[in-house]
Amino acid sequence: MVPIRSNPLFDELVQQQARPPKDPVMRQSWERLFFAHARCDADRLAASLPAGLELQTFDGDAWLGFVPFAMRSLRFSTLPWPDFFETNLRTYVNHPVHGPGVWFYSLDASGYLPCLAARNSFNLPYCYAGLDLVERGSKLNYFGTRADRQRLPTVFEHPSRDFRYTAELRVEGAPLPAEPDSFDFWLLERYRLYSADRKGRLLTARVWHEPYQVVEPKVLSLNVESGDPRFNSLSFEHFRYCSGVKVECFKPEWV
Repeated sequence: MVPIRSNPLFDELVQQQARPPKDPVMRQSWERLFFAHARCDADRLAASLPAGLELQTFDGDAWLGFVPFAMRSLRFSTLPWPDFFETNLRTYVNHPVHGPGVWFYSLDASGYLPCLAARNSFNLPYCYAGLDLVERGSKLNYFGTRADRQRLPTVFEHPSRDFRYTAELRVEGAPLPAEPDSFDFWLLERYRLYSADRKGRLLTARVWHEPYQVVEPKVLSLNVESGDPRFNSLSFEHFRYCSGVKVECFKPEWV
C-alpha cells in the first residue's frame, strides 16, 4: 500500500510561497475560482497514486477538491493563447524530496490545444470538455460536460468519459487570506504539482500564485458526476471562492 502522511506540513507550504528565482515558462490568471471539497477514503486514494508520492491527510481525513474557474491571459513561451474555462479534480500529496503539492485526477479545459499542450509538456490528465461560467451580479453558475472522444496522448490517469457537473453559488462578504496554520491554508496554498507519464514516472513543477483571498460562498446547488468509481458518492462540505490570482508556471522536471 502507498504510505499515508497524516501531518500537515505547514512549514514547507509557507516556504514554497516564495517565488522561484528564475523565469517562468508560462504566465496566466485564474479567475472566478470555486473550491468545493469532499472527504474521501484515504486508503483508496493512497492506492491510486504512483510510486514515490504519499497521500496527505488533515486530522486523518483525505480530501478531494473540485475546482472550476476561468483561465485568462495565458502566455506560453511568450505567445498569447485564447481564454478558456477549466475544471480540476485533485487531492493533496507529498514527495520526500520535493515536498507537498497537488495530484490531479483530471483537468478539463474548453480548448483542445491547451489540453494537448498540457499532456505533452506536463503529463497532466487534461480532457477536452464543454465548459461555461455565467456571472450575474453576485450569483455564478458553472457548467461542464466532458467530450466523449479525446484523442490525446496517454498519461498515468485515465479520466472517465462521463464527467459532468452544474453548480450555482452566491458570493457575498469581504475576502480574506488564509491563516498559515488553518485548514484553508492547507487546502489552497499549494505551489507545486505532480504528474506521471503512462509508465508511472513522476514529473513535478513549481506553480507560483498570489496568496488566495477567499470567502465562503452560499452554495445554492451542486451536482458533480465524476464517472470515476473511486468517487462514486461525493458529499461536498467545504466551500471557498476567490475572484482571481496571477500565476506563474515553471519548467517541469523529472523526479
